[in-house]
Amino acid sequence: MSGYAEVAAFELPSVTASDGGVDDVALVGDGDLTYVRGTDRTTLPVDAEPVDVALGERVYVLTADALLALSPGGSGSRVWSLDLGAEGVEGVAALPDEGVVCVLTERSLVGVDGESGSRRWTVDRPYADVAGDVSFVAADGRFLLGAWSFVTGVDAEGEQVFDADLGSALTGVGGTGGTVVAALKSDQLVGVDPTSGSVDWRTEIRPTQVTPRGDETLLVRTADGLLAVQPDGTYESVDGLPAGSVYPARNGDLVCVYREDTLSVHRRSADVDAVTATLPVDAIGPGEPLVVELTNEAETAGSTTVTIAVEGATTARRSTTVDLPAGGSTAAEFEVTDVEDGETAEVSVSADGVALASESIAIDRPDPPEESVAAELTVDRVEGATVHATLFVHNEGEVLQELRVREDDLHVGAVAPGETSRVEVTERYTPGESVERTVVDDAGATVATASTSATDGSVTVSVEPTVEGSFLFVDVTVENPTETKVADSLVLLGVGDAGPVERAVDVAPGATWTLSVALPGAVAAGLDGNVLRVRLDGAGVEDTHDLTLDNSFAAGAAPGGRDQRAEAPTGADRGQPAGGRGGQARQPGGGRQAGRGDTPGGSAPPAVSLRRAVADDEPAATEAFLEYLAVDTEGQTDDLTLVADGEQFRLGSFDRGEERRYQRAHALARRGRSQLPPVAATADGGHLAETGAMDVDVRDGPLVVRASVDASGPTVRVRGTVENRTDDYLSVEGVDVTWVGAWDIDPHGEGLAPGETVRWSGSVPAPETELSDTDAVVPLTVEYGGDRRFQSLATVERDAGPGTAVANRLDPGVGRETHVADTYSKVVCNLRNVSEEPIQELQLAATGERLNEMIYVEETVQSLQPGETVEHFVDVKPAESDRELAVDLLVTCDGETDRLALDGPVAATPEEWSRSHLEGWTATWEDDEPEEELSVPVHLSTPFEQTD
Repeated sequence: MSGYAEVAAFELPSVTASDGGVDDVALVGDGDLTYVRGTDRTTLPVDAEPVDVALGERVYVLTADALLALSPGGSGSRVWSLDLGAEGVEGVAALPDEGVVCVLTERSLVGVDGESGSRRWTVDRPYADVAGDVSFVAADGRFLLGAWSFVTGVDAEGEQVFDADLGSALTGVGGTGGTVVAALKSDQLVGVDPTSGSVDWRTEIRPTQVTPRGDETLLVRTADGLLAVQPDGTYESVDGLPAGSVYPARNGDLVCVYREDTLSVHRRSADVDAVTATLPVDAIGPGEPLVVELTNEAETAGSTTVTIAVEGATTARRSTTVDLPAGGSTAAEFEVTDVEDGETAEVSVSADGVALASESIAIDRPDPPEESVAAELTVDRVEGATVHATLFVHNEGEVLQELRVREDDLHVGAVAPGETSRVEVTERYTPGESVERTVVDDAGATVATASTSATDGSVTVSVEPTVEGSFLFVDVTVENPTETKVADSLVLLGVGDAGPVERAVDVAPGATWTLSVALPGAVAAGLDGNVLRVRLDGAGVEDTHDLTLDNSFAAGAAPGGRDQRAEAPTGADRGQPAGGRGGQARQPGGGRQAGRGDTPGGSAPPAVSLRRAVADDEPAATEAFLEYLAVDTEGQTDDLTLVADGEQFRLGSFDRGEERRYQRAHALARRGRSQLPPVAATADGGHLAETGAMDVDVRDGPLVVRASVDASGPTVRVRGTVENRTDDYLSVEGVDVTWVGAWDIDPHGEGLAPGETVRWSGSVPAPETELSDTDAVVPLTVEYGGDRRFQSLATVERDAGPGTAVANRLDPGVGRETHVADTYSKVVCNLRNVSEEPIQELQLAATGERLNEMIYVEETVQSLQPGETVEHFVDVKPAESDRELAVDLLVTCDGETDRLALDGPVAATPEEWSRSHLEGWTATWEDDEPEEELSVPVHLSTPFEQTD
């Protein structure tokens, strides 16, 4: 008889009953029902504890008061059940060909229709009064009952067909090939003719276990080893199976062996002398399969380990195990990863160490990969005498390129095929001259060049004095008609003690920047004859104007003149880009101070001035930017309150002449023109001052960030999305939510493709955060692109509805013993009770395509006290090609169930498993996973806070 090879093994506390089908095995033990087919193992659900099991078209499970029929595939759903009440059941057996299941009770044999579950017949049980253990099995179209020294056969209709007294107490009964085989306590194995009940043969082989049935042979465990017994009583040893109790399928191809709390699964080995191999491929190359076709000419099926030896090429694996059908063929594939310089590869094939074939196969060598690099240079800004530009280097070829910038000796780095790298470059600004850069490879050879002009030299500056009323206004204008942003230093000379006036100039492409210096006539009169000179230091351009005042300030100011706009001390100015959006304070009464002549018969309320500005009036969508507000009072003011968009911010009392400065953050989600609502100052119910609405142009930024914080339960749960709005891959390292925690949102370091959105989530026990009860919006920072930061805002929800009771009580994590690298791997899930109450009957059940069902065991934790942590081991079986793996854990307590997603990387080999693999594993509640478009308000803002 052929030998066997182990294909799987898993823990099993005990085996109390079993049965073998055509090619499957079912086992009862420790209250569970385990079903094995091939290398797959399933625990089938049974409400009550199983007593016995029989296999046929379905899985028939006997409990203390019922017979159940379960579907053998998938989840083992129930097909029918038959109530047996208090009949005292003891065993069950099935004749699948006849469609009958028989239940052995204390006094009867009950025949049941295997398809419908209806009773077909009931007969008295033979030898019901005989004490001792009984054997009850089905084989060769008969139900066999062994009691003391008697063996009785009953057919599918309930008719007794034979009854034999074997003269010695029985230890087991089985059947094969039309012969009833019985093991006796007298250390004999006997064969009984089922038609007459006579003994056909006896052997002295000291049997210790007789299996229920076999198609051609019957497996019998003896004191001297495992034997395959023929119907005529002859036998031979069985190789490849370890010591222990054996539970075979009827065809003998599948055998389970139980020993010391472990059930191992074995498949029959093919007879390699009857196996041939061919290599049907004409040529091999990298990425292509090397196919070995094997044919089994034997009449029995079996498995074999196929091994190849290849000279001239490398394959991803050298061996694999395949199942060979009787008289049929199958194919084994080995992926070619590399080829050598020769024209052919020499391939040898063996099965279980026996050489089968050897051939030469042509090598199909791919063309050398193409090398191609493109470069593009764009000027970001001209800052003083320096040009700041970005060099984009794109690898359009098929080879990883190590690149540098020759002029700056600047390292670009290793650029993968299809990727773009960018570097910042600077050089001295010369108007009208271009900026050029050369990209070289690691050998110094030029692979790409790029050039662009900084500006065309047409940036201009001008100075123009104007006398209006009692003031001299010196207006300076910088015009930038180019397509490059200009940042420079401006100096105005010739304004006497009011100068020199120095300003930083920042002019967008195509924009104009203005500065106006207002000088009272008493000061300006002494400047007559001066030369006004204005200069841009970096651009090297200037303008002059000879100042001639004559008698301009001999008379007083003309009423209604320009001087009404400038109530400023000597040398005051208002430099800003033309068309800027400053938020000028607006008071009741058409701009007059409130209360002067507006409140008949009463004292005037204190005058209040509001000055408002933003740090960036062109923020990116969802990017946080600051609003600044200065509050000045001319008199004592009590209980001053700011009102903005329906919200009130109490500032308290102000002394006469006191000034305070405040700031708050905003984030706007909608692109285009938006407005920040007006800010009003009130006291004692009176309206004191108000700013106008402030226009803000929201532009596209590199990222769009949306996030929310659920602080409604004992666990603070955070979720969000980050979208790449650029045309390049972006690395996204992590997110830091202020006062809550930080998370790695790209654990595998693959980055985000253009337009791609990454979803992230996390949870923290509420006592470990620094959130206050009044926090409605919190800042967050996304780290991306190596050293770049994108700041945004997240909402804080205090009443998130009923939520998920389980997720709010348990804080998940991944344990250090997690190791996912080969067939027998495990993910350790830690669950900590963060609630204030004990959790009773915590049920844990994992699901997933890669769950190793032959080893994995569901778990019930009777009690988990507050602060305690339970470790749950999830056995997984990654495929050879898996680099990522995911399983779900169903967590149930108090009648509610939540789904916990466990996912992370798979190491190529156990030796390659590292800390980075472990850190890549995450445990996330299903409801924490945000949608691609997480719903958040289009305008978020924080409260005003004082800065001085």
